[in-house]
Amino acid sequence: MRGPVTKHTIRLREFAASKLKRLAQPGDAVAITGSVARGNARADSDLDLWILGTRSGRSVRRLEGVNVTLLCQTPAEAEHFDNLCLYEVDDLVVLEDGSGAFAHLQENWRKHRRRIRAEIIRSTEAQVRWELSRAEQGSALHRSSFLRFAGWRLMCLRVYIDRGWRVPRLHTLREQVPAALRKHLDATLGLPSAPVCRRAVKWMPAALKEVQAIAGRDGYALPESIAEKAKLAPEEAALVARKELLLELLPRVFREYGITDVRGVELLGGVAPKLRAAFRALEPRADAASLKRLRGHVLALERSLRP
Repeated sequence: MRGPVTKHTIRLREFAASKLKRLAQPGDAVAITGSVARGNARADSDLDLWILGTRSGRSVRRLEGVNVTLLCQTPAEAEHFDNLCLYEVDDLVVLEDGSGAFAHLQENWRKHRRRIRAEIIRSTEAQVRWELSRAEQGSALHRSSFLRFAGWRLMCLRVYIDRGWRVPRLHTLREQVPAALRKHLDATLGLPSAPVCRRAVKWMPAALKEVQAIAGRDGYALPESIAEKAKLAPEEAALVARKELLLELLPRVFREYGITDVRGVELLGGVAPKLRAAFRALEPRADAASLKRLRGHVLALERSLRP
């Protein structure tokens, strides 16, 4: 499953081992997951640590210039079947396991491996079908948004079936799928140029303040990774920012004003100009012709999964 290990992988693994006492509590079992465990980490990659002990919850901290995500669970939480479907147990790099928690977890994962694989494929296909059904209704902008979600998910499923990786980044998808499919993927995503990405991402904090002024503060905060990714990987940042706009920020303002369709973003100029500007920069314009082309690209991605 594992290929060549990048120099950034080695650097982050050594960093994790050296900071173990600062990041974990005595008695915790600690393992590296994500790209650093798979071996394909890049210069802009985060360090993802899975900690089994008495704590629960997820937190992100910046330590000596490295973004570190801590996923803390009890062993009972980690061994739940639904949880096993979420994380790459087979690719873990275990740093500390005095309690044997990760050894038991990996044994449990191997026991249910076929069932886990089948459930991941089934649930992802169901999500794609739902997104394609949503792409049959509403404005062209609404339909194109759901087609893009479906196209992204289809390629993620392709990489999972081929490599067993659960949450590939954009660069991972492009590295792992054939050139012809890369063209379809890029056309489906319709990502803006790097300068536009950087500019739009800079608007996101102001857009969040506008949303909070209208809809109140409910604990939501933009992921820190948006700003960090914008420096080294603007296209990745654009994907994250677009998702935040479509799934988090816009709906909150729309609910406040009773707007029921994404095209209502045109009404936001007077009350949330930064939010509107960020959306307009990141989301490609949609019309009947572009929608037809987009469907063709998504169908090509779907056909790539058929045996």
